[in-house]
Amino acid sequence: MNTENDQNGVITSNGSVPLTSDVVVAPESPYLGTKSQIPKPPKRKFPILPLFALIAFLFSVVSVWRLRPIRNMAEPPARPPSPALITASQLNDVAAVGLIEANTENIALSVPVGGWVTAVYAHAGEKVQAGQKLFSLDDRALQAELRTRRAQLMQARAKVATAESDFSDAELLNREAARLSRSAVISREEAQRKQIAQDGARSRLEEAKAAVELAEAQVQQTEVDIERVTVRSPIAGDVLQSDVRVGQYAETGQLEKALMILGNVEPMNARVDIDEQDAWRVREGASATATVRGNSEQRINLTFVRFEPYVLPKKSLTGNSTERTDTRVLQAIFRIQSSRMPLFVGQQIDVFIEKTEAPGSI
Repeated sequence: MNTENDQNGVITSNGSVPLTSDVVVAPESPYLGTKSQIPKPPKRKFPILPLFALIAFLFSVVSVWRLRPIRNMAEPPARPPSPALITASQLNDVAAVGLIEANTENIALSVPVGGWVTAVYAHAGEKVQAGQKLFSLDDRALQAELRTRRAQLMQARAKVATAESDFSDAELLNREAARLSRSAVISREEAQRKQIAQDGARSRLEEAKAAVELAEAQVQQTEVDIERVTVRSPIAGDVLQSDVRVGQYAETGQLEKALMILGNVEPMNARVDIDEQDAWRVREGASATATVRGNSEQRINLTFVRFEPYVLPKKSLTGNSTERTDTRVLQAIFRIQSSRMPLFVGQQIDVFIEKTEAPGSI
């Protein structure tokens, strides 16, 4: 056997490899066959879902940023009270809210009977005198009734004239019967019948006169009804508000909105609501100052007039979240002295009432 020595071992002439422990067998190749038969590694997929999630997140962030509320700094419409505008004495004053009104109070007018408005003689802002016409209602039905009442009065007066004539005749016959009865010309029964006839005539005359008085009273009542449908001013003052129009139906009774409001505004008063917790700090005759809403620099001097002794539930709410709706207030009336700024009835003012110590207080 011919053998050849190789670098890796011994190989026989026929190409076989002897099975000996000294022979080293070369490792086989992991891939057999042609190049095209070698498997290719798997391709990596593009991350679509994470990309969509990232885009959605960015879109939501941008949307929230664009829809955020934009708060721009703006100047307040009115300058709030500052420590420079409040004196040392006012720090201990009683603060309250007041409402400007007429010194006669605001008189809300209504009508005694409902009806259509036919004429308006006074308008808002005008001055009126006591007894001056303000507006009138339709009185055609009352005028027709008045004519009927007057005709009935004339008829009643005519009946009185007839009754007086009958009474005079019965009285004359009675006197003649009495004379003849004394002379025994007629019987006593006949004379008594004449007396009864005279008494009946007198009764009919009294009834006719009573009918005249009744007819006169009915005429007077109708005239009063006609006068009542013409509303007149009860005081001398100003027309503060008018909600009356020609052709409008005016309802009777207490209305939610008055047909017309009158009041004397020379001078004006302020109705101040004092919280019941501060009522003990205010005494009669206390001086006070006020400021209008929107102008806290100019102050108005007030003079005490009177207290409204009955403590009422608070009606004018400021809208503060800490404000209690069950608060009761003591109302005080102050007279507004001359002011350089224009004031109007119904205007709210901030009032600072001078604190007065109670007798025996420390």
